[in-house]
Amino acid sequence: MVPVPTNSVRPVGPVTFSTPSSASAGAGPAEGDGSGEPCRTAALMTCRVLRIDIDSTWGDPNYVGLCGVEVLLGARAVPAKLNANQLTAVPKDLSDIGCFDDPRVLANLLNSVNNTADDTKMWIIPFTRGSEHFLQIDLMRPQEVAGLRFWNYNKASEHVLRGCRNIKISADGIQLFRCLLRPGPGC
Repeated sequence: MVPVPTNSVRPVGPVTFSTPSSASAGAGPAEGDGSGEPCRTAALMTCRVLRIDIDSTWGDPNYVGLCGVEVLLGARAVPAKLNANQLTAVPKDLSDIGCFDDPRVLANLLNSVNNTADDTKMWIIPFTRGSEHFLQIDLMRPQEVAGLRFWNYNKASEHVLRGCRNIKISADGIQLFRCLLRPGPGC
């Protein structure tokens, strides 16, 4: 179990972090079993800003992406109603390398089309090992966060290598977890 920092993040109950992106089984303390069932850790957190640092892909040396992300709020783990203005990312999307007409933009993470192989509904960014790649979610005010749910990049079996593999999750600037996200099933 990961110790819970007490600076701007205050423990008040169970936290769930889940990765419903494939049908694999055998969840560990920081990964989901792919079914959407949450994995339990130490505490509910009160925070305003969540940051997900993407450290590696499942093998693609040039791109990394996700189909969707949900922030679960309160003891009932209700999905937050987020809008695109609450998301920032570095890089933002493929427009950072001159591809201005690519539909795989940051706002797609909030389109609720999470279990898909349609890449026009996903988010993708250029990936360079050793460079900074992150997604930041501003909840606009401190809220009790019960967990996060990720749907990994899932265009086709040969493209699941573009999914996020190792990530770090921080709340209000304090690193909480290092997680392994499972690859998408590649449907």
